[in-house]
Amino acid sequence: MLDGTINKAVDFSDHPKCKTCDHFRGVDAQDSPPLFGYCMLIDMTCEMMTWNDERDCLELLPEYKGHLAGVMDGSHYSADLHPHSSFYCPMHSELMPELVGKA
Repeated sequence: MLDGTINKAVDFSDHPKCKTCDHFRGVDAQDSPPLFGYCMLIDMTCEMMTWNDERDCLELLPEYKGHLAGVMDGSHYSADLHPHSSFYCPMHSELMPELVGKA
């Protein structure tokens, strides 16, 4: 994989994968394609936001400061992240060291 900022190869081989993460929940093969599951760390974007005091724009809630992702569907009703078990999550890296090893 290439890092676009410095255009050199980046090695993710030792990066934690979803299958070893406390936030990853596997699902029955009838419910989801094999090796895909649910990420319990990524919340719906609308639940991560609140209106500012002037009510003119949405702001991220303090408990989500630094989160790198949210999920949303078109209805704003329900959404989940279904990562592959071998996906590496940037939220479990040097970008967010406070989350490493936490569930």
